[in-house]
Amino acid sequence: MHIRTHQWARHAAAISSLGLIVFMGSVGSPALAAKKNVCAMLSTSALRSWWGEDLHVDSPAMDIPQSDSCHWIAAPGKTGSLMVQIVPPRYYPESESKHLNGFKRLSGIGEKAFVAPRLGGWTAAALKGTKVVTVWTNGGKTNSGTAVSIVKTLVQQL
Repeated sequence: MHIRTHQWARHAAAISSLGLIVFMGSVGSPALAAKKNVCAMLSTSALRSWWGEDLHVDSPAMDIPQSDSCHWIAAPGKTGSLMVQIVPPRYYPESESKHLNGFKRLSGIGEKAFVAPRLGGWTAAALKGTKVVTVWTNGGKTNSGTAVSIVKTLVQQL
């Protein structure tokens, strides 16, 4: 079952407001002093190959001092969404994901990484040095392998 893009984003926002997904921290941390254009880190052709349809940038997912992010969505009437965040290491989201049925630790991606089902889609995260890359995928032809491929691609660019 796929959750429509706007429903998925609303669910993610609700979970975030409950503190299950933590993004915020103190202002002025040097951990992410050099902001990345996350939206430019994934090509249109790569996104199309993972989803089986075009995605377009909707907006930055979160615009806070310690977070670099991007949110892509499918065309109206289609399902598909991708949210990517790059945050400091203290926000590595394993603790709120490891209880999920299907949680799997991954090797060979940064210092540590995992993938897990979430909100009708998939989440994956990896810690590399002073940054954590977290992705949430939903819709299209996405699966756990999609989330892992995206994390690998982004970690290689850090």
